[in-house]
Amino acid sequence: MKQNKLARIFENWVPKILSLLAAALLFYLYNVSKYDTRVLVIPLETIIPDALAPVNPLPGAVRITLKGESNVIYSIPESDISATVNLSSFSTPGTYRVPIAVEKKGIAMSANFLEYTIDPLDIEVQLDKKITKKVPVVPVFGSEIPENYEIINIQVQPAEVEIACPALLSDTILKLHTESITTSSQEGVYSYRAKLISPKSTVKIINNQNVMVLWEIKKIIVYKTFQDVPVTVQGLSDSLEINGDLATVTLKVSGLRYDIESLILESGSIKINLSDVIEPGVYSVAIETKLPPTIRVESILPSNITVRVIKKKVQ
Repeated sequence: MKQNKLARIFENWVPKILSLLAAALLFYLYNVSKYDTRVLVIPLETIIPDALAPVNPLPGAVRITLKGESNVIYSIPESDISATVNLSSFSTPGTYRVPIAVEKKGIAMSANFLEYTIDPLDIEVQLDKKITKKVPVVPVFGSEIPENYEIINIQVQPAEVEIACPALLSDTILKLHTESITTSSQEGVYSYRAKLISPKSTVKIINNQNVMVLWEIKKIIVYKTFQDVPVTVQGLSDSLEINGDLATVTLKVSGLRYDIESLILESGSIKINLSDVIEPGVYSVAIETKLPPTIRVESILPSNITVRVIKKKVQ
């Protein structure tokens, strides 16, 4: 009797096993269908020994995919999951591949995930001896300075900052720039606390993350000298005339670059006024100028000229 029962149990055993497997698969798929997926981007903490520095940039974050019931996986704060790559066990320069460790706490510790995955699983990092040194700070002025203006008296406080970087990069890092600074289009003295910009993620700025930049905006004043400028006579009575040739003068002027470059000395720009002369004689007369208001006269040599006035000859 027992043999008959056993025979019936094992009769057609292959189809029975396949049926059980199919049932188990359906049960698994049914449960899996109830699960949802949530992707988290978690900051990657890197622990580096004090004597070494990474040469290649390290990822700042990793992707962690949670799979489980929606009400569970979406109740987990991102702060309950952390990712770390620990390089503290290395003491000599070299290239290493290190796994990324995931740590759960709080709700994430007690929650029942179906699974979680991390991308990437590990990272390759090249470590080199860490060098610290001081480099000068160069301010960057982003806005275009209007024509005829210039930035002068630039000061940076502090003028140098300390950085830490791998020895392989040390010789290439000669200075640090600030963020782009917007300037004014008006004359004046200005200041701005500017953020320092690291040229590479593997170059760390120690202590000072900002510097104070002071500068002055002034008009660009240029100078020009005109030689042998003829002098025009104005106001002389019709009954009088100049005896002989008038001396020429040397004129030095200043102004904005555009105004100076476009300046043309027309007739009457340099003159003497003889309207007060009513009779013949020898007179010392001051040189007068008639120039655009944007032009400043620095000097006229000679500043006075001597003229001999005679009665006009009747033709």
